[in-house]
Amino acid sequence: MKNTKTNNVISEFTPNENVYQAIIESLPHIVWVADSQGEIIFINQAWKTLIGYEPEEGLGVKWAESIHPDDTPGLMVKWQEAYENNKDYNGECRFVTKEGAMVHCSFIGMPIRNKEGKTVNWVGINLDITAQKKVEAELMCKIKELEDINNLMIDRELKMIELKNENKKLRAQLNVNDSLK
Repeated sequence: MKNTKTNNVISEFTPNENVYQAIIESLPHIVWVADSQGEIIFINQAWKTLIGYEPEEGLGVKWAESIHPDDTPGLMVKWQEAYENNKDYNGECRFVTKEGAMVHCSFIGMPIRNKEGKTVNWVGINLDITAQKKVEAELMCKIKELEDINNLMIDRELKMIELKNENKKLRAQLNVNDSLK
């Protein structure tokens, strides 16, 4: 047992599987565990909340069926490389929910090794970054809009310079014509 002192109160706390399970299930992020072969053996309830499927529907390699088709090839290559080399696995991908909506996720997975260094499990977390991606897209639109306005302003300024030069030439010609009279 571990005694901890918080605000002058001593409490006894022994972490156990129920505590860890409660922590994992309270997270708004997808938490997963894979076996040594890389097949998912656990996904928390956030999978259902975010993607719309029961956790059991994502076990094994079924989770990959929810990945956006454009993201699947690259993601699977990345997973294979991480798995074969026992290295961390991270990046971004899009999931297609049961209802057909898009959920952007940032993820990280890592191998869990035994004392001999052999990978016995993989653990990971997927964070919903859909709101951030929406803001990024809106910002990119605004940047494009501002660039277009800036280009129009530059074009207008160049046209004004051209007109001023033309005006000077015409005034000079008028002055020459006036002096010849």
